[in-house]
Formats: sequence, structure tokens, C-alpha cells
Amino acid sequence: MRPLALLFASLLCACSPPPVASVPRAILGDARSLAQDAGSYPSATPAEDAGAPLPQDGAPDASISAASASPDAAVAAEQCSDAGPPDAGPFADCAGLTLGAVPDRLDWTAPAAATSCDAAEADCSGDVALGWWSSGSPNSTIIGPDGGTATWSGNGCAVPTGMLVADRVVETAPGNPPTFTVQLQWQSPDQQPLGDWHDVVSWSYDNLHYQVQVDTLGNALVLWLEDPPMSHEWWTGARWMGKDGPLGAAFVPVTPECDDDYGYSWFRGFGTLVQLIGGGIAQWVSDPGPQGSKVICTPGGWWEYPSGASAGAAAGWLSPYPGTVQLLRGGAGYWAVGGDGTCGRTLDVLSPSGNLCSSTPLADAQGSWQPSLWLDGTLVLQNGCGVRWWPGLAR
Repeated sequence: MRPLALLFASLLCACSPPPVASVPRAILGDARSLAQDAGSYPSATPAEDAGAPLPQDGAPDASISAASASPDAAVAAEQCSDAGPPDAGPFADCAGLTLGAVPDRLDWTAPAAATSCDAAEADCSGDVALGWWSSGSPNSTIIGPDGGTATWSGNGCAVPTGMLVADRVVETAPGNPPTFTVQLQWQSPDQQPLGDWHDVVSWSYDNLHYQVQVDTLGNALVLWLEDPPMSHEWWTGARWMGKDGPLGAAFVPVTPECDDDYGYSWFRGFGTLVQLIGGGIAQWVSDPGPQGSKVICTPGGWWEYPSGASAGAAAGWLSPYPGTVQLLRGGAGYWAVGGDGTCGRTLDVLSPSGNLCSSTPLADAQGSWQPSLWLDGTLVLQNGCGVRWWPGLAR
């Protein structure tokens, strides 16, 4: 009925009876901020960005430049010759928020046998992992900051704030079908419980997909989709949780969807979630663009969930950044990638109130390369099965 591409940052599907398990999370939740909603890329490079090929061996390639990234680069350069980074500051709350030296860019592409690739992930230790498919079989490669293969460090994105948040799914009532419940528990850094497990949402028979995002106050926003099998119906829900239990009743979150003339509707995913200084979560949903005369989709944009509350209007400073905002490690401010790739992109440093403190042009970031921002300041650009990244760019 509807294509559900639900590759959530913290996804757990209870489509069949799940095991009882707990997954610890840093109090700042998942560090990933993807600009795109889809979790898979075609292996072919789009024609408008079919420049010099990325190296196969994972070594940095200084010959790949913004000019060579597109056959239309000369035209774009002429159109953008007068464009420059936006003016920044001075603002009082920008004190101490400066960008250090830009590290070397690293490049890698999946082998020629790859037919498609998943979204690249960083472990916040300088390593990037790319999952790719060949002849229906999954593969993955981890590339280190030296350009060679590496071992994944799963804890690099954890921020030492004194607590972790664990989630699990348990069977809470037998029957046909049985009842399952999502539960959360706050834990110490060594995963010792700091209280009881608390129920978030329960369901029977239908499928439930959920994700957890923890804000800077230590409260968790849980978003979920219920998608009953053999049904055209689906619905979403959300609830804020704290260390001692629910912070209120469940509510309906911002729900990106499309509807057609035949009565079908499909969910477009919750988009990108960003922790906000002082608490709360910002949500970015991309605009789906024209879908034809028979399909109507909810528009994209930013929304904000104050800690413990439902969604409302987001702060205006977020609007120039299509999901490309991330918290600086330590919570001193934000960093963001500005621009749409047509005239290049900029690395922007923002104060806690959203004031622009600095804006630095990013070389080799034009064209169809889609950015993802990580909590340690690593910037990853992905185009099909090609990846470019700067480890610790925004420290």
C-alpha cells in the first residue's frame, strides 16, 4: 500500500515477538543528523555531479575539487562569483566559539560491484562506515581517519554527562496476539540502573516502529509509528519520558505524509532530530517536492518540541539550514552546513541563541553531495556510493 522507508537513527521493530534486551544510549541520544530522509542511495553518480571518480583504495585524493565535481562548474562559478559567506557577528554569546584549522578531507567509494549503498555513519572517532549491496548481499567497509580500513568504535559519540538511557521491548501480557510494551530506564555510565523501567507505549497485533531522542536536560522524546498488517490504516504517536517516568500523556507528533486520490496515504518518516541547548528537540522534515496532480504531501520545514511538550514553531535561526545542524560537543553552541550545493557550502558556527559566529567556505562540497553532521564535529558528504569526510572538522 505505501512504501515505508523507516531507517530511524534508533529503530526497533516489534513485527515479531522480540527478545528482552536493553540498549544503553548517551544522554544526548543519537549524534547523527542526516540531511536526507531516505536511507539508501543508488550507486550511480547523478549526471550533474559526474566529475572525477573517487579513489577505490580509500586514500585522500587532492585532485577532486569543487571545480571538477560538475561539468557545469564553470557556469556555476560565474553565477556564484559574487556570492560569499554570510556576515557573522560580533555577538556577545559568540565568545570562545571559533573554528580551528580545517583537517584534510578523506575520500572513499564502494567497489564497482556495489549496486546500492546505505547512508554512511561515523563513530565520532574519525572512522566512517559505509554499507553497500552487491548481488543482493550486504557488505560493509570501515575507513579510518588515515584513509585505510579500521575497526568500528561504537562508543565514540557518547557524551559523558553522568547518565545513559536504555530502551527495551517486553511482552507484558500473554494472549493471541500478546501485548508488547516499549520501556525506558535511566542508567549510570557503567549501566547500573538509576530507577525502574517505565512504560512508554503498548500494542498488540499491529507493527510498531519507534525511535528515542534524548535532549540536553536528560528527558527522552519517543516517537512511534503503528502500522497494522493487512490494513490501509496507520498512525503515529509521541511521548516525553523522564528518569522517574512519563512527563505527560502521549500526543500526536508532526507527521509527514502523502495522500493520493485513491484514498491511500503513506508516512514519510520523522526526518532529522536535533538536540537543543537548554532542552527540547528540533525536528526537520524535508519538502518532498512536486508529486503530481493526484498526490498531496505535507510540506517540509522545522518544528520544535520543548522538553516535555508537544510540537510548536521552531526558532527562526534554524530556517537557513535544511536539517544540517548539530550540537557542538560540550553544548557550547551549534555547527551547521549552509548553502544548497549550487554555489558551494559553508561551515557555520552558531551561538546558543542561534547567532552566526563564523562562516567558512567548504571546498569540494558542491553538487549533489548530501551532508550529515556528527557530534564530534565530523562532517560526512555522500553522493551515491561515494563518501567524503573531514574528521573532527567542527571541534
